[in-house]
Amino acid sequence: MGLLAPHKEQVLYLVPGGVEFPESQDDQFSGRVQSDKDVLREGRIRLHVSRLRTEDSGLYLCGVKTEDGVGSAECRLDVSDQYEVVGHETIHAKVGDDVILPCHVKPPFDVNKLTIEWRFKDKKIYVHRSQKRDNKTSDPEYKTRTSLFHKNLTKGNISLILTNVTKEDEGNYICFVPKLESQVKKGNVTLKVDENGPKGNRTGPEGGNGDSNGWKIGLGVGIPVIIIIIIIIAGLCYWQRKRKQNGNGNSGDKAEEIPFRDVEQPNRRVDESSPLS
Repeated sequence: MGLLAPHKEQVLYLVPGGVEFPESQDDQFSGRVQSDKDVLREGRIRLHVSRLRTEDSGLYLCGVKTEDGVGSAECRLDVSDQYEVVGHETIHAKVGDDVILPCHVKPPFDVNKLTIEWRFKDKKIYVHRSQKRDNKTSDPEYKTRTSLFHKNLTKGNISLILTNVTKEDEGNYICFVPKLESQVKKGNVTLKVDENGPKGNRTGPEGGNGDSNGWKIGLGVGIPVIIIIIIIIAGLCYWQRKRKQNGNGNSGDKAEEIPFRDVEQPNRRVDESSPLS
């Protein structure tokens, strides 16, 4: 299998005599090509090329030589420059706030294994390398005040969390993915620190207002539920009280009727036995 370029042929994958020969592979495809051995048993040849680059575009030729003869086929691959780093409009905060500077790769793309840099005033305030924070190249001044949403890096979210904001933090921030196969590798976020501005301008991992909206929604749902429960309990107490009052009233009426019957019975017997009847 080879990539036909205008002036040279680059070896993509070579298997002489059924044995892979990685030494013959061009550096451009090193570690990015894998053969599908399951379909090979069915007489089909299929290669997987990972982490596509724009320079991978071109005409590919597949050549096969067996005891029965020689055959070949062609296919063309076009890789467009589709990914881009997207920043955010101005973020407002007050001194002492914890804020999130939104930035993401569009469309969503797993950037956990890539290098990610956040820059501010010619300083690398946070560097993500080898799937973790690189303390050697990250500015130590921001070590305890910056972090990423590591679980969301697989979705292309490279937003920066900045805690305990100061007036000196005001300015333009750059999120940069240097090895992203794209021409748009940088995004910009401006932080405006206003002592009289709105407090708690926080954005969730996906770009929505996470913390502030969370407790507002909780209160909005919780308060009506509590009021309804109180009304139900009050209604039950009132119903129980009325039931007891009605029960006591009925028993009193019966107590008054009994003596009345007792008085009637003797009088009726005296009248019947009287000699005057």
